[in-house]
Amino acid sequence: MLPSRFALRLAGLCLLLLLLVGLVPVLQANVQRLQTLKMLPLGPESHSLDEASWEMGWQQLCATPAGAADSLPAGGSPQTLYFTALADLERGAYGRARDLFAQLADEPTEATKNAPAYAAALQLDWLTAAQLYQPEPTPRTRRWWGTVFYLAAQQLMFRGDPAGAADWYRRADAAYDVQGPYTGLALVDCLAQAGRSAEAFDAYRRGLVTLPPDEALAHRARFDALRLAGLGDWLRQDPANERVASWLAFYTADDPAGPEPVPLANPPEPGVGLVYDLDPTTRLLGFDYRPEDIQTGPFMVVTFYLQDGPADAPAYGQVTATVLNQAPNGAFSWDAVPDGVRPAGWNNYVYEPDTRAIVFKNIAGQTRWLCFEATRIQRSFGLAGGLAHVDHPLYAQGGLQFSYGPGVLTEGRFWLPGQGTDYPYNYLPSQWTMQEVVPLAGVWLPDNYVEQARVWLFVDAQTQACTNEVYLIGLPELP
Repeated sequence: MLPSRFALRLAGLCLLLLLLVGLVPVLQANVQRLQTLKMLPLGPESHSLDEASWEMGWQQLCATPAGAADSLPAGGSPQTLYFTALADLERGAYGRARDLFAQLADEPTEATKNAPAYAAALQLDWLTAAQLYQPEPTPRTRRWWGTVFYLAAQQLMFRGDPAGAADWYRRADAAYDVQGPYTGLALVDCLAQAGRSAEAFDAYRRGLVTLPPDEALAHRARFDALRLAGLGDWLRQDPANERVASWLAFYTADDPAGPEPVPLANPPEPGVGLVYDLDPTTRLLGFDYRPEDIQTGPFMVVTFYLQDGPADAPAYGQVTATVLNQAPNGAFSWDAVPDGVRPAGWNNYVYEPDTRAIVFKNIAGQTRWLCFEATRIQRSFGLAGGLAHVDHPLYAQGGLQFSYGPGVLTEGRFWLPGQGTDYPYNYLPSQWTMQEVVPLAGVWLPDNYVEQARVWLFVDAQTQACTNEVYLIGLPELP
């Protein structure tokens, strides 16, 4: 006998009630997530809620011992607990997410198959997490996993295994798209607490470059100490790495000049010639910088050369200052990405998003030159650095250029907001000298309304050219 229409409706209603009862924890978790996301503080290094969640999450996790998270949900299906853990992850409650994923990792189901991967990542085991992760149909945590893949690649780089790291760099590059990996300072503390100085130093330099310069410079003493510890840790993992050994020797013996002006008896010969009148009687003649600073961190010790007084009886002097290089990873040495992958800090495209044009070369005895072979794609191509906070009235920008084919690699800057002009960008003057390293430098006076800027590097469709030691620095007050 067929069931009555009433019986079918009753059965459907009962099924709906059961589904709703099962979804209550999920819905509650989602409401809680949305409420918490609205309350997340957006710091100067954060441009989105998920970046703020990443920062707050590591800050909270490293203060919460494993198994000590409050208010773990009682009961519920594995799928419900998994959804709750994902919601905790997105709202920055990493301590509870870690404990929930660890609880689910013992007996994963098809619906919770990535619980072991999340649990490993929240225990700072990047490589195990990356190996365990199985692709998911939703992009819900796509950038999160892109960052984990990048950190796994960095682990292998520090161990002296760039070949093993290459695939993880490629997967990371595809996952986080133009946003790049998350940055922030809370993860620095987590890694330092775990005794992983090389990774902490690496996370520190990537996070500091996103801060306003004055705020970043307040971290200089700690960064200097962590760089020494990080380079030492790196060399212990990869004792044959001569480049790391040279960096460690350089900063172990480092004793830069103080900020007091030093008079000079003769006209200076700066490595970077950049003549600019600072006021009616004072002229900037150029400056010197240390390549090691661009290669290892965001801070540069720069010696500026000045001319003062009347033209017929000038006085010369020099002033040394520490500044923040707001062109991130200007020597492209903060990771070991292979050809076809964007280096750290250069995740935005100029023109076509076709990374086949990216290659890395050793030029003039220096490694890791970033080169664009636009002839591979027959289109113009370029990369842009992350957004930099603009808070100086005068900037110096430049870098080294090398062409091994027709044309030049152009360096410029793009700024926000772009009010008052249809073209909120301009370029450094370029010059083409085949097979010769050419230093380029120029000044930029941003308008008062400008708040942020990106460094641009690009070539036209027929160009094969490279760059290194890229910088964008706000000039300090020069006496």
